[in-house]
Amino acid sequence: MQLEHVLYQTDGPLALITLNRPERLNAITGQSMAEIGEALARMQEDATVRVGILTGAGRGFCSGGDRKVTADRVARGEELSHGPGYSPRPFYRAQQLFTTLEKPLIAAVNGPAVGGGMDLALWCDLRVASEHASFGELYIDRGLVPDMGGLFLLPRIVGYAKAAELLLTGEIIGAQEALRIGLVNRVVPHEQLLAAARELALKICAKPVRGVFATKRALARLLAPDWERESDYHAALQEALISTRDFREADRAFVEKRAPAFRGE
Repeated sequence: MQLEHVLYQTDGPLALITLNRPERLNAITGQSMAEIGEALARMQEDATVRVGILTGAGRGFCSGGDRKVTADRVARGEELSHGPGYSPRPFYRAQQLFTTLEKPLIAAVNGPAVGGGMDLALWCDLRVASEHASFGELYIDRGLVPDMGGLFLLPRIVGYAKAAELLLTGEIIGAQEALRIGLVNRVVPHEQLLAAARELALKICAKPVRGVFATKRALARLLAPDWERESDYHAALQEALISTRDFREADRAFVEKRAPAFRGE
């Protein structure tokens, strides 16, 4: 697969995966997710690579799903609701690649990581944040349940109570608060972000390779013991919610640049 939305580079034992749609704050599309999966596969298959770093080009890590797609559909006169049979399951299959990856992956969060962007950071094993980074699970603002990263991993990383607060309010937090609650491993000056992520990656590379890979596999099993069952349940919830009036109103309000008027339906 030729990569257009993602850059993949190697430097000795390290792989650098860069989300590369800076004009859209690296917003996710179906193509983006497919290319992320391809980059992870390349990293897994390259025997010289020991650790990966995931970051974003420009001033943002990832702004989540690309809602410009919504605006474009309105401009073409299309209905905002998803068509019959729509399912988010292909996105979940792409996310599952993170759980099967044998090699550690570090998120170098250079700016906003919200919605699906925060989920991508959560799927990484470690997170190094720039002082400019921010995090938020914004699904509740569209009447949706969080993606599997937020719903499944966030409570395990920061604890149930704080996860519930972030998921139910859609609050956006800064880098220092993310460090305080254990969401990120460290916060560094913006210009030192990639150097700090690289330093952490090389520290892991210096450890016995078989031990590192075995530990990564063991951690993945603890975090996602029954991925298929959980993702099927989650997908069923999401499929039901995207048919509601509240979901359509959220998209319509986004296009019309106004506050949504939810009816609780």
